[in-house]
Amino acid sequence: MSRPFALCWLLCLAACTKKDPAPQLPAETTTGANMVGCRVDGRILIARTKWPKQGLQFAYAFPSATQVQGLQFYFVDAQDAAYPTVSIEVPATVLEQGRTYPLGTYQGESQAICFLGSDYRSQDLNPGELTITRIDSAQHIVAGRFQFTGTQKASGQQVRVTEGRFDFRYQ
Repeated sequence: MSRPFALCWLLCLAACTKKDPAPQLPAETTTGANMVGCRVDGRILIARTKWPKQGLQFAYAFPSATQVQGLQFYFVDAQDAAYPTVSIEVPATVLEQGRTYPLGTYQGESQAICFLGSDYRSQDLNPGELTITRIDSAQHIVAGRFQFTGTQKASGQQVRVTEGRFDFRYQ
């Protein structure tokens, strides 16, 4: 191999850098896969961790051994410098499989927020929804879908959060 060819080959290899693949929307599952994702105005948002920022936080309550009461989760793509985040909260409600819950404002007992540099919140006049597709107290799994339109209070600008899905295993 000639020296100029070898040098050219080395320069080409050095110029190649491995890029992180574009995020993919996770499949809609009900197996306790501990995943969440959605589209925000068509752009995929998934929970991705970058130390020290954890990508997913999940909370719930148990009024009895066979019931889950209240659900709260937020997720962030910590690998994106803007830290886009979605937060869903349905407090003080015993969750039932197959039931759909409105996502309005906190005063309406539930809320959804998308943070893209400022808060875009669900509204009571145009509530989103969260549907529980599986709740299994024996396997400790809660899974479902969500969607909402978030409105920025000061400007009235909106974002659409669609194709939301989550699948968590709780303790």
